[in-house]
Amino acid sequence: MPKISVLVQSHNRPEGLRRALQSLQMQSYRDFEVVISDDSVQQREQIMTVLEGPAAAGLQLNVNYTAACGAAESMRDAFARASGEYIKILHDDDWLTPHSLQQQTMFLDHHADVNVVYGRAILSFPHIDKLAYAWFDKPTKLPAPEWIAQYQKDGAGPVQSPVTALYRRYDGFRVLWSEFINPDLREAARKTGAGTDVSLQVDNAGSNESIVVIPWIACFMGTDMNSITQTDPDIRRYYQMWKAEYDSFPPWRR
Repeated sequence: MPKISVLVQSHNRPEGLRRALQSLQMQSYRDFEVVISDDSVQQREQIMTVLEGPAAAGLQLNVNYTAACGAAESMRDAFARASGEYIKILHDDDWLTPHSLQQQTMFLDHHADVNVVYGRAILSFPHIDKLAYAWFDKPTKLPAPEWIAQYQKDGAGPVQSPVTALYRRYDGFRVLWSEFINPDLREAARKTGAGTDVSLQVDNAGSNESIVVIPWIACFMGTDMNSITQTDPDIRRYYQMWKAEYDSFPPWRR
C-alpha cells in the first residue's frame, strides 16, 4: 500500500493535467499513487493521450473515466479508490514543488497528534505570481481553531485550497460536505468544487486540536486555465453562505 494517495480531479484541461503530472514525476518522495477521476466531455481523447504519454510515465496510476458529474463528485470517486495512509489533493490546474510530498510527509510522520500539515502557495497569474499563506518563517504547530479563524474572517481565506495541505487518512475524513441546508449551495458545491474545498479544509482541520504549518512553498495554484472555482463571479458569496452554515453546525461536532 502506498504511503500517499494523490487525488486528481480532471475536467477538460489536458495541458493542466500534463503539468500536474510532470510535477509528480519530479517529486523527491516516491511512495505514492495517483488516483485520477476524469469527467471530461469535450476533451476526453486529449486527456487519455496525456495519461498514456510521457507526463504519466513511471507514475502509479489509478484512473476512472466518468460521465460529467462535477468536481465534488469526482473527488468522492477518487477518494473511494484511494489506498494511501495520507491524502494529497492536486487540482488539474495546479502543480507541486519538487519537495512538497517529502517535506509535508516528514512533519505529518513526526506529529502523530495532528491530521494535516499546510505549506505555502504561490498563486500563478498569467503576468505575475503572488506568494500566499506566508504567516510563519519556521515550522509552527498551532491550535486548529486559530487556523480556522483565518478562514472565518472573509469566507475565502487562507484555508480555501486543499492543494496546500497533506492530510492523514483517519476515521471520519471528509471529502464532501453534502448536507447543505440551502439547495443553491449544494448545487454550487457540485458545480464549482469549492464546497469540497471548504469541507476538506475546515472540517478536517477542526477534527483535531492542532495543525502544523511549514514555511516552504508546497504548490503553485494556477489561475490561467479558467478554473470554475477561481472565475465564478459568485464564489465569494458562496463562501459567505457556506461560512454561515458551518458556524451554525460544525459537522465534526455531531
